[in-house]
Amino acid sequence: MKKLSLVVLCLALASSVMVGQLRKGAMGVTGGVGSSNTLGVAYAMSENMRLGIDLVFSSASTTTTLTAGDDKDTQSDLGVGLSAKFYMATAENLSTYVGGAVGFESVSVENMPPGGVTTKYSASGFQIGAMYGAEYWFSSKFSWYGHVGLGYSSLSSDGPPKISSSLISTSYGTGLTWYL
Repeated sequence: MKKLSLVVLCLALASSVMVGQLRKGAMGVTGGVGSSNTLGVAYAMSENMRLGIDLVFSSASTTTTLTAGDDKDTQSDLGVGLSAKFYMATAENLSTYVGGAVGFESVSVENMPPGGVTTKYSASGFQIGAMYGAEYWFSSKFSWYGHVGLGYSSLSSDGPPKISSSLISTSYGTGLTWYL
């Protein structure tokens, strides 16, 4: 954690010290955590609109202790997403925005029940969502953002086992952008 804090501080100091705001033509590198982890690039189409392309990834593993033994579940997600943010207002160094995103996702799941046969399956599908957030500008080249959202996703697989699921869910995220 200390190393991450030091890197963030160095990036902030290396950036210019002007009051921050999105500049037309600016490109940036983004990284975020929350409902999913992201790493991507951003491009400012204007002072009020930013487009992004993100690699989305997550992994989770759980172990449940049962009388017959441990039940282990592992899940990994990998996807790509496109997003647009529309900035509404900037006061001091804080900008608010609304946005939308679409994406494609591939999910792999493995279940190892106690004394049973391991089950593996994968599914793929799409997601679409809307978000509301704010971005704080430490300088004209370095910002921190956070958002909440509502989305819809649909996953399916031909099996075995055959899977089809649709889900409406909430999301959240926070991250950093360094404009080059």
